[in-house]
Amino acid sequence: MALTMRIINTEALRARYGELLHALEVAIGANLSSEDLRMLAESGRFSTEERDLYDELRRVELMLER
Repeated sequence: MALTMRIINTEALRARYGELLHALEVAIGANLSSEDLRMLAESGRFSTEERDLYDELRRVELMLER
């Protein structure tokens, strides 16, 4: 897997965070807390697509220092 780095500003990260959170909520059919999402991810209950969304969401959170 190739690593691609892009320079992104905080505004773009916030927008991406919102997009990812919405997509994940639509995919799982519920509006869950960060803790609930973490528990689902750790227990392996996400589909491959849901896990990909969750992983990117966490990366964006880390870049936003949330």
